[in-house]
Amino acid sequence: MSHDHDNDHPDAGPDTPGSFPAVWHFCRRLLIFLLPLLLLVAALILADPLRVFRSHDNYYGDDNFLELNRELICLRTFEKNFPDTEFNAFIFGNSRSLAFLTSDWIGRLPDDARAFHFDALGDTLWGVRNKLRYLDECGVEIRHVLWAVDEELLAGTSNREGYLKISPPALSGGSPTRFYRTFLQAMLEPRLALAWLDFSLFRTHRGYMSTLIRQNPGALSMDPVTADLHYTVEQTIEEDPDAWYAPRMDIFYDRPLENPPPSPILTTVHERLLDEIAAIIRDHEADLRIVINPLYNQVPVSENWVFTLQEHFGSANVHDYSGINHYTADYRNYYETSHFRPHVARAIMNEIYLKHPASPPEQ
Repeated sequence: MSHDHDNDHPDAGPDTPGSFPAVWHFCRRLLIFLLPLLLLVAALILADPLRVFRSHDNYYGDDNFLELNRELICLRTFEKNFPDTEFNAFIFGNSRSLAFLTSDWIGRLPDDARAFHFDALGDTLWGVRNKLRYLDECGVEIRHVLWAVDEELLAGTSNREGYLKISPPALSGGSPTRFYRTFLQAMLEPRLALAWLDFSLFRTHRGYMSTLIRQNPGALSMDPVTADLHYTVEQTIEEDPDAWYAPRMDIFYDRPLENPPPSPILTTVHERLLDEIAAIIRDHEADLRIVINPLYNQVPVSENWVFTLQEHFGSANVHDYSGINHYTADYRNYYETSHFRPHVARAIMNEIYLKHPASPPEQ
C-alpha cells in the first residue's frame, strides 16, 4: 500500500497557517484595517497644525490658532538665523520673560551685541541649563545674559510632559521618537483634532475650544530673527486702557493672598543645576543680570532662594522685583494676573543697567 507523503507535509496546503499566502492574506487585511489611521497620520504630518514636523517661515499669525511649543520655535529660529546673525546676547525665562524685548534690551548693550530671545513655555531651571549648555557646545559666544526668573521656573529640574512643554531632543538629550510621538498623540486626541478642524472650516470659537484654540488668532506676532513675541493687544491697551481693563476687572483678585503658595524646596539637584549654569556664565565671562519677576500675586520669592541665587551669581547681579512694590501694585501693569507688560520690563532694565552699564568682556 502506498501513501501520498506529499499530503502529509505541514506546508502542503496553500492556506495552512504559517504559509506565505496565509501571512500575506493577514497582512493585507491588517493594512486595509489600518489604512484610515495611516492616512490620517499622514494628513496631520503634512498639514502640521502644531508646527513641529518641519520648519515654517511664520509660526504665528492669522493662519495659526493653536498653542505651540515655544521652545521648539525658538530653537529652530536660532538655528535658521545664527549663520547670518551670530547672536551673543540671550534672554532666558518662561513666558513672563516675553515682556523683555530684545529690541528694548539691545540699546543697553555694547554696539557689537546681537540679541536673541531663547525662552520656553513654563521653562525650568533644567531647561535654562540645557539651553546654555547647547549654546556652549555649539561654540556660541555668550557675552550677555538677561535671565527672568520666578519660583515656578526655579522649581523645575526635569523634562516636562505634554506637547506644549516637552523639550526638543537637541536641548534635552531625550528620545526623538518620544518627542514626535507626543505631538502625534496630541493631534490624534479627538477633542484637539475636532477643534482644529472645526475652527479651520468655520472660524468660530466655541466653548469647548477654550484651552485649545486662541480666541484671537492674530494676537501674537514674532520677530523672525530675534524670536521676540509681541502681543498685538498692547497697542489697543495704550490707546484706551480704561476701555480694555473695564470688562476684565473680575480677573484681578484682591491681594495680598491669605494663603500664598509654598516656596519650592531647594535640593541638591537645584544646587547642581545652578552650579552648571554659573560655570558656563563664568567660562564665557558673560555679563549676567537676573531679574526676579514682579508677579501680580505680590508673593515675595523666599529669602533662601534669593540668597542661593546671590551666592551662585553675585549679589549685584540679582535684582528682586517680587513682593509688594510700585510695579506689582498697579493692575494696569499686567495683561492678566500672570504676565506683566513690556513697559514694566523696560523700566526694570533702565534701573538695573543705569547703575552698572553692560560692558564687553576684557580682551
